[in-house]
Amino acid sequence: MPEIMVVTDSVAQIPPDMAERYHIGVIPFSIIIGGRSFKDGTDISPAELYHRMRTEIILPQTSHPSVGEYINFFKRYLDKDTRSILYFTLSEKLSGAFSTASKAAQMLEGEYPGKKIVPFDTGTATIAQGFFAIKAAQAVQDGEDIEHLLELAQETRAKVGFVAMLETLFYLERGGRIGKAAFLAGSLIKIKPVLTIDNEGLVTPISRIRGDKKYLEKLVNCLGDMIGDKVPQQISVMHTDEIEKAKRLKRLAQERFHLEDIFITDFTPVMGAHAGPGVIGLGYYLK
Repeated sequence: MPEIMVVTDSVAQIPPDMAERYHIGVIPFSIIIGGRSFKDGTDISPAELYHRMRTEIILPQTSHPSVGEYINFFKRYLDKDTRSILYFTLSEKLSGAFSTASKAAQMLEGEYPGKKIVPFDTGTATIAQGFFAIKAAQAVQDGEDIEHLLELAQETRAKVGFVAMLETLFYLERGGRIGKAAFLAGSLIKIKPVLTIDNEGLVTPISRIRGDKKYLEKLVNCLGDMIGDKVPQQISVMHTDEIEKAKRLKRLAQERFHLEDIFITDFTPVMGAHAGPGVIGLGYYLK
């Protein structure tokens, strides 16, 4: 167990093999369907949720971990050799995770003198949130201390982001997380909205793509327009059970940004519950 433990939650969409490679702890959010609770990525797979959303009339809800769940999660590390925990949460504007984790951290202070838990609001979500944890965990493996990790996290704010193309705004609107894209709701016919999370931590539209055959190329162009003359160091393709589209998008992104090492990750069920099926997107970390 490392002396500094980097953790995040399932919203960050870090592939399991990558989480294992960099020793990143991941706490799952919950998805509630018909009164039954499922742990994200454990009790329900992305494919299962999106199949049900396409074939049944279900309106999933989600929940971040409780104070007690956070306490138990953190204690798994504090009871061993870990002296510091750095927890990267999704945007506080979209979830109470940061606030709840902070309460859990305060409650554990007296029980573990000399050890600390630092929740960090990334101001974003999806793999953009995941890049905070990945880069911090890599720094831990390089021998950096917690102060350096916090400086790195602050720098990462300006280096990460994502673009995601949705089939519908229905689920975002219903869940109250539609943010600055509210004006688009109910007005889209054969048009796919492209959204991101802005510097305020809110969902905001950046483009609208007509549902023609070149929509994946246009999505890549949206990312190019967003980052301008900046150069991505790492890119990830996100998808909701659309692996063939994801592979095509990966090839297009490789050609546009001259990056071979682009990985594909699932748009996890807890995110898909709010965005709906048919989501595909690109997350990035800039040089």
